[in-house]
Amino acid sequence: MLPKTPTSWEEIEKGLGNPCKLRILRALMRNPHKPLTKYMLRKHASLKAREVQKHVAVLVELGWVEEVPYRPTKYRINEQNHDVKRLIEFLKPYIQC
Repeated sequence: MLPKTPTSWEEIEKGLGNPCKLRILRALMRNPHKPLTKYMLRKHASLKAREVQKHVAVLVELGWVEEVPYRPTKYRINEQNHDVKRLIEFLKPYIQC
């Protein structure tokens, strides 16, 4: 059972309120144990560099995505975050589509 930590609706909107963020999250969920660079996220999510930079920053701020200390910086889905766990479970049937 997942821990019950209150999440504000504003936080959910901030994390999911844009199709670009959903594409980034999907790319990271498809590769949970393989951190991706911003360039790789651009390719996997079919987004522009500016879009990736902007939306990854928000997802990192929310704690949904983690920065991995490599050069260049890489990112991975934060599977320890309770909201991300719920989101993965909800989206599981659609992640590999």
